[in-house]
Amino acid sequence: MSIAPGADTAINERHNIVTSATQERSRVPFLSFTTWSLLAIGGGLALGILGHASPAAPFALLGTIANVVGELWISALQMVALPLAAGRRLVGTEAVPVMSAAHS
Repeated sequence: MSIAPGADTAINERHNIVTSATQERSRVPFLSFTTWSLLAIGGGLALGILGHASPAAPFALLGTIANVVGELWISALQMVALPLAAGRRLVGTEAVPVMSAAHS
C-alpha cells in the first residue's frame, strides 16, 4: 500500500491500517462535566416522572431493580462509614489527655 507524499494520512505499520494524520475536531460541541451531570439529573427526573405516571411493566421492573441496587449501595456505604466513624471516635478520645486531680 502506498500513500502519496504530503497526503494527510499515515500508515500504522503494526496493524497495517491507514489513519488520518490530522486531528479532526468533532462537530459536537464539548460539554463540561457539570453540563453532563445536570443533563443526567434532568433525564433521571423525567424518567422517574414518566415511570410513576405509567402503568407499563418495564417501568415497574426498572423501579424494582433500582430499589435493589439502592439498598445494596446504602448497605455498602454503611459497611464502610460506620467502622471509619467508630475508629475516628476512638482515636479522638484516646488523643485527649486525661485530667488528673493534681492538675486541677
